[in-house]
Amino acid sequence: MGHGPQWFEDVFRRHATAVHRYFARRAHPGEVDDLTAEVFATAWRRRDDVPDGLELAWLYRTAGYLLANHRRKARPVLVETMPVEVDHADPQHLVVVDDSVREVLGRLSVRDRQVLVLHAWGWLVYTSDAADDLTRAEPAGGGVTR
Repeated sequence: MGHGPQWFEDVFRRHATAVHRYFARRAHPGEVDDLTAEVFATAWRRRDDVPDGLELAWLYRTAGYLLANHRRKARPVLVETMPVEVDHADPQHLVVVDDSVREVLGRLSVRDRQVLVLHAWGWLVYTSDAADDLTRAEPAGGGVTR
C-alpha cells in the first residue's frame, strides 16, 4: 500500500473533525483533543494496515478501541479538582425539558427533524449553499446517503 506523509495529511484533513466529534459525544471534554491525537498517531504508526477507501471506518473502529481502553484505566479524581458548587438540578425538571424538546421536534416535518438532529450530532455535512443539497455521513463507515 505504501501510505506516506501526503496520504496521512489528506486523511487527517478529511476526517479529523469527525473523529474529534466522535470523542466529544463520548468522552470528558478535557480528554477529547488527546484522544483524537492518539487515534491519528495510531493511524500513522499503522498506516499500511489502513484500507484504501475505508479510512474513516478504520479511524472510528480505532477510536472505539482507544476509548474502551481509556475508560478501563479509570484514573482517580483528586478532591481538589471536584467542583465546589453542587448541581442541584432536579431530575423532574430535566424530564420536563426533554418532553418539551420531544414535543417541538414532533411538530417538525420528518426531513426538518432529521436535518436538525443530524446537525446536532455532528453527522451532517453541507455540500453546498443549497438546502436541498445536504449529505448525511453515517458513522463507522456506513457510507454516505442523500
